[in-house]
Parts: sequence; C-alpha cells; structure tokens
Amino acid sequence: MNKAYKTVWNEALGGWVAVSERERTKGKATRGGCAAAQTVDAGDGRRAPRLKHLAVSVAAATGLSMASAGAWAGDIVNCSGNTGTGSMNGGQWVSTAGNGVATGCNGGTGVGIASGNQYLQIGQIGSNAAGSITLYSPGGITLNGTTDLNKHKITGVQDGLIGANSMDAINGGQLFKITGSLASISTGLLNSLSTSLSTAQSGVNSLSTGLVATNSNLASLSTSVGNGINSLSTGLAGAQTSIGSLSTGLSNAVQYDPNSNRTRVTLGGASATAPVKLTNVAPGVNATDAVNFGQFGSLSTSASTGIFTVQSRVNSLSTGFASVSTGISTLSTTLVGANSTLGSLSTSTSTSVGALTTSVTGAQSGVNSLSTGLANLNNGLAAISSSVPHYVSVTGDGTTTQGNYANDGARAPNSVAIGANAVVDASAAGGVALGYNATAGHAGSVALGSNAVTAAARPTGNAPITIAGISYGSFAGNNATQVVSVGGGVVGGQAVTRQITNVAAGQLNAASTDAVNGSQLYQVASAVGTLSTSASTGIATALSGVGSLSTGIVGLNSSIGSLSTSTSTSIGALSSQLTTVDSRIGSLSTGLTTTNSNVAAISTSLSGSRHYVSVNDGGTHVGNYDNVGAQAANSVAIGPNAVVSASASGAVALGYGASAGDANAVALGANAVTRAAVPTASAQVGGITYSGFAGASPGGVVSVGGGTVGGQVVTRQIVNVAAGQVAQTSTDAINGSQLYAVANEVATLSTTLANTNVTLASISTGVGGGGGGNNGGGNNNGGVGGNGNTGTSQGGGSSASGNGGSSYGNNSTASGDGSSSYGSGSTASGTNGTAIGSHSTASGDGSTAVGAGAVASGVHGKADGYLATASGNNSTALGANATASGANAVALGAGSIADQDNTVSLGSPGHERRLTNVAPGINGTDAVNMNQLNAVQSSITDVARRAYSGIAAATALTMIPEVDPGKKIAVGIAGGGYQGYGASALGVNVRLTENIKMKAGVGISAAGQAYGGGVSYQW
Repeated sequence: MNKAYKTVWNEALGGWVAVSERERTKGKATRGGCAAAQTVDAGDGRRAPRLKHLAVSVAAATGLSMASAGAWAGDIVNCSGNTGTGSMNGGQWVSTAGNGVATGCNGGTGVGIASGNQYLQIGQIGSNAAGSITLYSPGGITLNGTTDLNKHKITGVQDGLIGANSMDAINGGQLFKITGSLASISTGLLNSLSTSLSTAQSGVNSLSTGLVATNSNLASLSTSVGNGINSLSTGLAGAQTSIGSLSTGLSNAVQYDPNSNRTRVTLGGASATAPVKLTNVAPGVNATDAVNFGQFGSLSTSASTGIFTVQSRVNSLSTGFASVSTGISTLSTTLVGANSTLGSLSTSTSTSVGALTTSVTGAQSGVNSLSTGLANLNNGLAAISSSVPHYVSVTGDGTTTQGNYANDGARAPNSVAIGANAVVDASAAGGVALGYNATAGHAGSVALGSNAVTAAARPTGNAPITIAGISYGSFAGNNATQVVSVGGGVVGGQAVTRQITNVAAGQLNAASTDAVNGSQLYQVASAVGTLSTSASTGIATALSGVGSLSTGIVGLNSSIGSLSTSTSTSIGALSSQLTTVDSRIGSLSTGLTTTNSNVAAISTSLSGSRHYVSVNDGGTHVGNYDNVGAQAANSVAIGPNAVVSASASGAVALGYGASAGDANAVALGANAVTRAAVPTASAQVGGITYSGFAGASPGGVVSVGGGTVGGQVVTRQIVNVAAGQVAQTSTDAINGSQLYAVANEVATLSTTLANTNVTLASISTGVGGGGGGNNGGGNNNGGVGGNGNTGTSQGGGSSASGNGGSSYGNNSTASGDGSSSYGSGSTASGTNGTAIGSHSTASGDGSTAVGAGAVASGVHGKADGYLATASGNNSTALGANATASGANAVALGAGSIADQDNTVSLGSPGHERRLTNVAPGINGTDAVNMNQLNAVQSSITDVARRAYSGIAAATALTMIPEVDPGKKIAVGIAGGGYQGYGASALGVNVRLTENIKMKAGVGISAAGQAYGGGVSYQW
C-alpha cells in the first residue's frame, strides 16, 4: 500500500531526505520548516548509513520514486541520459523490486538500476550483488572522517605510492616484497656477524702466540746486541782511518793556485809549493785521454751540478752517522728499561756507545774536510764554466735549446745542415741548409731560412730576354748552376717568400753580378717616369727578414753519478753496512784521483735528445770543433775547410770551402768567396747619371759565389725573393718581376716615342694645313689638323672635335670640350678630361687617365698607372691594374681594389699590404698604429685578468659555509676559480643574537684581494 512521506534534514548526510511521515525526528524543525534529523529510520527497523558529505536520497520502500530536486543537484556526477522511472525534478534515479537502493542519473542506460537484493550502488558503474556497496565517481571518491569496515577486506586495491608524504593505501603484494627484503637482510647480517666473530677469535689466538714468541726474541736480542755494538765500533774506527787518509791525499793532490785568482789548478807537482800547469793539451779523443780547456768548458756546468750533488750526499752521510750514534744511545736506554736482567749489559753498552760516538765524530770531521775540498773544486769548475761561451743555439721543440750533434741532416759530401729537420739531400754535394725544415736539394745550393727549399738553377744564358718586344742582354752571371733560396716552402697553403733587406747599392756596369737595392731601381724608375709621364707605385710590403746565423758550441748534457748510502735499522746488519760505507769512501778517493779520465769519458757520452747541426766532410759525418777556421775575432766558420781570414773580424763563412776575407763579410755556400765592398752612391748608364742611392756606405758584403770550380766562377741565383720596397731610401733586394715591370714600362715608352717620331716625320714632310677660324687647321695627309672650333690635333688619324680640345698621337681623340689626349689611341671624351698614355681613356667629366690602358670613367676620377681604372665618381686609382669603382674611393698600389664608397684600399683579397710608419693617432678619426693597439690590448688583458681573479675571489667567498643553528662563530676557508684564474678565501660567520648574523671575508688572488662583509636581521 502507499505511504505518505515527508522531507527532513539529515545532519549526518548534510542533505534533505525523504522519510515516512510516521518516522520520528530529533530536534527542532529547521532548514525551512523541515525537521532536522541526525538519524533516519528506514521503516523496516534498520538505521540509515552515515555517509558524510554524500548528498543522496535513500528510500527503502519498494517502488519508491521520490526525491527533492535540491537534494543532490550539486553533488551527483553528471551522467548521460534522461530516461528511467520515477523521474524527479533534480535528476533521474530508479529503485525497483527488492531491498536494494540505487542512486544515479540515468536508469535507462543501466546506471542506478537496482535488480538485486540488499545492496547500495552510488555512481555510474558498480556491482548489484547482494550485500555489496559500490561507490564510483570518475574523479575519485573522498571519504572524510573514520570508516569502520567491521573486519572486512578491501579488495582490488592498486599499488599505493610509497614516500614520506604518501597517504595511499598499501596492498598485500607491496607488503610481501618488504618482508622478503627484511628477511634477506637479517640472514646476511647474521652470517656476516658470525664470520667476523670467528675471525676475531682467530686473531686473538694468533696474538697470544706472537706475544710468546716476542718474549723469546727479546731474550735472544739481549745477547746479540752486545756483539753487534762491538763490531760496529771496530768498523767505524776503520772508516775513520780511511776518511782521514782520503782527506790527507786530497789536500796533497789538488790545490787552487792562490796567486792566479783560481784560474789554475795544481794537479800534483814536485811539492805543494811548486805547482805545475798543464798547457798545450791536444783535444782528447779516447776515453782515457786528457781533455783540454776548450773541451772541459762545455762540461763544467754539468760537472758542477754533479759534484754539488756528491757534496750534498756526503754531507747527508755525515748527518746519517750522527743519527746512528743517537739511535744507538736511545736503543741502549730502551733496553735498560725493558728488562731488569739486562742491567749489566746496559753498562757495557753505554761504554761502547761512548767510544763509538767519539769514532763517529772523527769520521764526521774527515767527511767535512772532504766536503770543503769538493766545494773548492766546484767553485773552480763554475769559474771555468762562466769563461767559455758557445755560439750555436738551436731550439727543436720551440722551448728547449738543443745541442748540435745529431749529424743526420747533411747527407751529401761537404755539406752543412743547421736547424731542426734541416736536410741536405744526398745528391746535393756542397749544399747548405740553414733553418727549421730548410731543404737543400741541389749541388752547391743554399736553403736559407725556415721552410726554405732550393730549386734547380734557371740560368738566363747568353740569349737576350725579350720583354714587350724589346730585347735585353747579354747579362753577367748568366750561367748560374747553383741557387740561394730564401723561401720556396709552403706554410698554411702559402708559398714562403722573404725580402732581402739592408742590401748595399750594387755596382752598375756590364760585368756586375751585385744585387741591386730598391733605391737603385727607384732612381731608374724615376728617370723612366720622367720620360713617360707615368708612375707606378705600391709594391708588396716585406714578409720577413732573412734569419740570422748563430754559431758556436752547445754544452754537453751529462751528469756525474751521485753517491747513495743507506743505514739499516737492524743492529745486526749495521756493522756490514758501515763496512760498505768504508769501501765506498775508498772508491771515492780513487775516483777523485782520476777525475780527468772520468770527465773525458763523460764527454764521449751524449744524452739521447735530438740535435740539429750536421756537417758532412767528403761523405763522412764529422763534428765541428777543430776551431781552426774562424781565425779572426768574433768570426764564425762552419763547414769543412771553411775559413775566415785573421783580418776579417766579425765575418762568417758557411759551407764547404767558403772563404770570408773581409771584415763583416758573409761567404754563403760552398766555395763562396768574399771581396771588399765597393761603395756606390751613383752610376752612369747609357749617358744618364743615376744618383742618390741608399746604402752607399756598405759595412760588408754577402757573397753567394765567387770561387772557382772546374775553371768556372761560381755564381748562384737568389730565388724566392719577395718584392723589395721601391723608395728613395730603400735598401731591399729587387726581384725579377719588379725589374720586368720597369722594363715593360720602358717598352711602352719606346712605343710612344716611336709613334712620336713618326708624327714628327709626318709634320716635317707634310704640306701646309695651317689655318684658324671655326674649323682650325687641317691636313688630308694626316699631318696636323683640327676640326673643333679651337681644337688642335697631331698624329695620323687624330681628332680634336671638342671645343678647346687637343689630341696628340696616332688615332688619338679629344671629343670633350677642353679635353686633352696624349698617346697612340688615347681618348678624352669627358669635358675637361685628360688622357695620357697609349690607349688611355678619360670619359668622365674632369677625369684624368695616366698610363697605358688607364681608364678614368668616373666624374673627376683619376687613374694613374698601367691599366689602372677609376670608374667611381671622385675616385682615384694609383698603380698598375689598380681599380677604384666606389664613389670617393682610393686604390693605392698595383692591383689594389677599392670597390666600396668612401674607402681607401692598399691591396686586394689575398694580396693585402701593411701600412707602415704610422704615427700614433690623436684625433677621433685618426688611424692608430700597433703600439697603440697593443697598449689597449694590454689594458684589456689586465682588466680581464683582474676581473677573472675578482670573480674567482668572489666565488671562493660564497663557498664558505654559514654558521649552523645553535653555533656562535664559524671560521672557514674556500677556493674558487674562473677562466683559469684561481683564488682562495678566508671568512668568518658570527651569530650575534638569535636574530642577528654577521659575515665578513677576504678573497685573495694573484691580481689582488676582494673584501666583503655584511649583517642580516632575521625574524
């Protein structure tokens, strides 16, 4: 039958519920007139469940379909569907036959369908088995308060998160793993503990046995100590006697001459007052030969070091003897205290040790005398070392100065190789290679400088050389068979070339084989420029100078073996050790007596380091110490039969048979011979006098030939010469390309002069043509004619069509008003343009083109030089093939390119030039020189160093730990680094009160200190 229901507020559920109107309520009616209930009777005698914060309506009557629309509107999940029986205003739920209760949103899709008995299903998915309770929400279910399961299982629990802050439930599988691990740990600990206890017990047993054995050994020791000390006393007495004999022998055998400022050493004459000096000693060769002053000098440094080591070791030996005495005294005292039964032994031991101390004191005195003698010898050797300089110095790895004894570079007869990896090929007899990686591959050739490589000689021969149609010849020295190369190798993809600088002015005559310098070529070029009205400037700047020669001998690396002795702590073995010491001191006496032979043996023993001077004499590698070639003061002679005459001070002879007979001269290469320098301040060639040569007062000569081989005078080509500077004061050597450029300009001038001659001839044979007025003069035969209003032209086919124009030369054209053209084929088409030179063109207004093929097409542009081009407005191109295409651009020098506006170019990509002799910049737009740039870089480097050091110091300060809570003061040190700079820091932290802390520190680095301090208040 039907019942009437009422709605009441369920405090436990926090929502309104429907109950029978006959059910009792507790408390006053609240919540809008509805009774508030803490507990709701279900009508069949059961209590409704207390599910806090789940706003659901529960009905226990069959067929009940009723709920308040506001009871779950904010608490039930949003389920899909809207079908079902018993629809309510706030949603849809279904309760069908049986005692189960289902609360949901969509009964039509299976949600909230109650088909079983006695179950509770809340949510979208669940079980309707009898007695089950299913709670589901897509976002999870949160249960607040305490939930009592009344000893029932919770199944299907997922693995919970294990962590310090985890509140997940843990399932049985997780707990099983933990208990298994605990069981394994327990078993391992028990087994390990058992093993450790067994080992400890075994150790205790062994200790007990060892103590028993120790007691027995102490008894034996008391017996053997007395015998050992007696033997020790005897041995030391013998040692004292030997050392005394040695000291006496040394004082009698070797003494410094007191009247010679230690320049002589007495080796044992008739007596100590009649010393004898050994002189005129030939160089030692065999191991037992005496060595002379020259050989001994190179060994002095190594000998000094070795003898100093001997002295320090002997001093250490003396100290060791004193330590032995002290140790024995201590042992005696210890034995007295060890066992009362050793009382009598203690007395005898003390007596023996007293005697032993006296013996050791005597031995120490003898050793000190020996040390004094060795110190005197050491001082003498040091004095000898400082008086013998050597003159060949080679570095093989960039940091270490090497000797000169490898003798593997000069592979050809009579050749010389000096430098790391310097080589003279086996076929290059008489060759010279000087410098790192220098290679002389041809007979008689010279490779001068690092990475220099020789090539076969390229003699010009007697046939003339033709340049631009003009023949030149014949030349002196045209039969060269050997070369001097100052470059030729490749470094970084670039061929090595060098300038030869400081070249004195060479003789200018038909037979001269002297090198000419830049100033001589400058004078010739100036004369040619005056004749041709064209100038060519800007030859590439110097790459590098010719490397200097350094000669002499590098000292030998050797060492004298040091003495080493050791003293055993065992009293039983001490006697035999002292016997060995006595024997070694005797050996030392013998060794010092034969010092000369030992040093000679050392001189033949060389270290395994790589060396770089190699000399080949007739197919045999030899040394270089005869010291007979350099006969003049401050001179150098390297190579078989190389000679510097006695009068040629400061001269150098390098190579087989090289001869330097003039002061400050250099004979370079096999069979090279010097001659006296010939000052040349001016020269006359073809009736023209050239003067003002730089280097007119030479201080010496460098000869690369001059000797005679097989009846032929030796000459060499100097190849791989960089272009020398062409200037009035230049003393650089000039290479062939520079002379070719001058000859080419002469050829152009010759052509122009030939055309001029033709023109003059035409003028002289021409008829009339004079006239004025609007049409000017004319000549049908190509003589003189003008076809402008006031124009003038001269030359076959010439034309001056511009007003006031002038053209001179065959086929020359002056079409611009006020323009001028000079030279065969020249064209001046721009207003007020000027073209000078064969086929020159001035097409820009106010432009000027000077030189064969020069083009000035830009307005007010100027092209000066062979094939120079100035196409930019107001641009200037100065030099052969120079190009200035940018507006207001300037191209200075042959081949220079200025293709950007308002720029000055001194070269082109790959052919750059240095701008030298630049004064320091002052104003903001001035150029700066390298000195200024280096100064700035130095300042930047210094700032960076200080900054990096400061950062390192600051980092170190931050690494000092703070004072811990509960502590008052913390003092700490720390280190820090930044960009390779390190610093250390010292700091202190003080907690003044609970809320106030103070911190101070200093960071120290190589660049300075960083200080810091601070106070903080915390709350």
